Amino acid sequence: FEVDGPKQGIAESVLRVLAWAESPRHRTFLFNGALVTVDGKGAITKLSAATLQALFGQVAQFRTHRGFTDAPRATAAAALVFAGEIDAGIPLLNRVVTVPTLLPDGQVLGESFDPGSGTYCAPAVPDVFIPTEELVWEDVEQSLMHIRMFLWDYPFVADADRANALALMLLGFVRGLIDGPTPLHWFGAPESRTGKSKLIATLLAPAYGVVSSSPL
Repeated sequence: FEVDGPKQGIAESVLRVLAWAESPRHRTFLFNGALVTVDGKGAITKLSAATLQALFGQVAQFRTHRGFTDAPRATAAAALVFAGEIDAGIPLLNRVVTVPTLLPDGQVLGESFDPGSGTYCAPAVPDVFIPTEELVWEDVEQSLMHIRMFLWDYPFVADADRANALALMLLGFVRGLIDGPTPLHWFGAPESRTGKSKLIATLLAPAYGVVSSSPL
C-alpha cells in the first residue's frame, strides 16, 4: 500500500485485506461502531492503535516514495476513527456466547462465528457434544428428567411457575430463533429465604455460566 495518499482511503483498503486474511475464522469485529477482538474465552477487547498497527503489519506491506516501511501508526489510528463509517468487510459482532446456541435458521452454532446473526461462540467447556442426528422424543424426555432433578427441591407454588423457570433456562439457547423481544422474568416468594437467588443462578448457569447474585 502506498501510504502517501488519503488516510481514510488507505485505512479502508487495509481493513478489507485484514477481513479477507482472517476469513473464515474472524478475530476482528465491529462492535457498537468500534473495532474489537474476541479471544478464545469470549472476552471482548477494544483494539488500540498499536495493536491494530501490528495486525496491519501481518497482512499487508506498506511503502512511501522512499521505499517499504512498517505499518504506519497514522493508518491504524485512521482505521479506528473511520471504522464505523466505512464498509470494509469487517463483520459486525452482535453477541458472544459460551455454549452452543441455535441460529435463526435452526442450525446449532458451535465454536465459530456466524456472520448472519453476528454471534460468536467461544465454548467455556472444550469438546461440547453437539448432536448431529435427528433427536427423538425419548431424548427430549430424558433431558427434561435431568432438568427436573435440578429443580426438584425448589418450592414452586404452581406448575406454571415451574414452567416459567424452565423457559428462562432454555431462553439462552434459543434466543437466536426468536425475531423480536422476549419476556422479562421476575422472581417472588410468599416468604424470604426460600432460595430465589440460588434458583436464578441455577437457571442461568447452563447458558451463561456463573452470574452475580447481586444487581450491578
